[in-house]
Amino acid sequence: MREYYSHHNGLILFGGALHMRGLVQIPVWHSLFEAWSGERALYCGYKSLTTMDIPFAQDCVGDQFLLRDGKVVRLYAETDEVEPLELDLDTFFSLAVEDPDGFLSVEPLRQLQAQGGEIEPGELVSVFPPYVLKHDAEYSFRAVSVADRLSFLADLARQIRELPDGQEVRIRLTE
Repeated sequence: MREYYSHHNGLILFGGALHMRGLVQIPVWHSLFEAWSGERALYCGYKSLTTMDIPFAQDCVGDQFLLRDGKVVRLYAETDEVEPLELDLDTFFSLAVEDPDGFLSVEPLRQLQAQGGEIEPGELVSVFPPYVLKHDAEYSFRAVSVADRLSFLADLARQIRELPDGQEVRIRLTE
């Protein structure tokens, strides 16, 4: 990780499909420090994360890539589930760059772009209804701030974490 940060201070690739956080305090959405140990540190919203997990990157919908014991894991932010990828950081970078469509969740970004939208730095793609919920409605895609998206995802994961598969849920949106 030191090697990466000696050459880069974070970056955004493929129109926002992958965001590698930087060693900065501001902007907050780009700060590795804030995501790891700040006021809205990711581990505070997810039972599956600890203070030792380093949230170095995220995809366009807010799923997180973390370094855990020297290996990359993926947090599915809607469900608070962690998938061990069994990759070191260099291999992760190589796979993400060589095959972003196969390795990253880029389809929501492609859908947003097909509708004429895009995400700016500091934004993620909001997908509604959430993928984790079975439904008959069409998905909608829109750009929202990183803070709003991550807050929504952590809250959703918290509320559905203990529910059995197939449990009916209702989502009430508030402004």
